Amino acid sequence: MNKQKSFASTIIVLIIIFLIGGIFVLQYWWTPRGEVLEEVIESEEVIEDETDGWKVYRNEGYGFEIKYPENWKVARNIMSFEPDLVFCPPDLIDSDPGLGCQLKIDATKPQYENGMIYLFVNTIRPEHSKNPEYHHLGFGGEKDYDLFSDGVNEVIVNQMISTFRFIEKEGMEVTFDIQDIHLNSFDLENRTFQARNRADKTTINVIVNDSAELYSKGTWMVDGEWYREDFSIKEFFSILKNEGGGPQMHFIIKNGVFSDENTIIADEIFFRVQ
Repeated sequence: MNKQKSFASTIIVLIIIFLIGGIFVLQYWWTPRGEVLEEVIESEEVIEDETDGWKVYRNEGYGFEIKYPENWKVARNIMSFEPDLVFCPPDLIDSDPGLGCQLKIDATKPQYENGMIYLFVNTIRPEHSKNPEYHHLGFGGEKDYDLFSDGVNEVIVNQMISTFRFIEKEGMEVTFDIQDIHLNSFDLENRTFQARNRADKTTINVIVNDSAELYSKGTWMVDGEWYREDFSIKEFFSILKNEGGGPQMHFIIKNGVFSDENTIIADEIFFRVQ
């Protein structure tokens, strides 16, 4: 009888030990994983677009757009040339809508108050790359796009940079000299070639549409009309190759569209020889 009681006690003790051990195992394997999963979900919920709700400035003529804070104002930079812009925070907005952003009252010559952000569109200026106050946005056509800040609103500047992009620009005209053409880049099958961008010395990819017009106009008239000669894409490539060391030749891409900052799609190409 005592042996039976002892055996039963042993069984009970083993069951208790097993249950306690099981609880520790469950806590070890399940609790940390649940906490990690919860942390991942929380981190995903935090991610958001800091520029959501901002206004969008879009310039169809120059083919770009950029976002700026909703309570800021954008105005034409009256001390520069089109399409240069000035962005000003709410405390520097001028009551004169024609001015847009405040000028310094005590300045010997017109200049904007500190805290503005400027967008400049210029031919390439090497000095900009050495100045930390200039933030390069990209090259479009033959222009260099930069944001300039005096450091007061640097956080806003960095957020604006992330929203800048080039857009398709209809009716664009781009002129190249024969020296700008990469003569070994002609691809007749894909109707593409490459040319040098004069602004930043980088390469532009030119795609000639299947229906593109390729032509030149002579210096004489036929039946009251200026003589016009049309070319096939094969003749076009042949002309450019053969004229590589010859007279000065210009060709103008008309009605072009920039699909990105380094690729232009040509619907019309006009030749002119000097």
